[in-house]
Amino acid sequence: GINIDATVKLAQALTIPVIASGGLSNMADIEQLAAMAGLPVLPCAARTSRARLLGSWDRMVFPLPFARGVLVVGAPIAVARTAPEAALPAIEAALTAACEHADNLAGVPA
Repeated sequence: GINIDATVKLAQALTIPVIASGGLSNMADIEQLAAMAGLPVLPCAARTSRARLLGSWDRMVFPLPFARGVLVVGAPIAVARTAPEAALPAIEAALTAACEHADNLAGVPA
């Protein structure tokens, strides 16, 4: 899994966004990381026109050669340290919307 303490320290020490892409196993990991860091979640999705799609919770994609790629970035979502679970529906909706938008831009049917 993700080393939450190390990722939080890194995010707090930098002035650029930190992408926590490895070790996250579910939405609760995102919620916990954002709450501990006191930083917003920036929903992002990438998609290619040709790819193999895994059935994982995060819709992991392996791009194939000669594909066209797109990246979608949504608006930041604040996560309260005291009640991070309250932000979970907004985070999930924003990530889903970003994925669907990226699929559309890449010309991939849903």
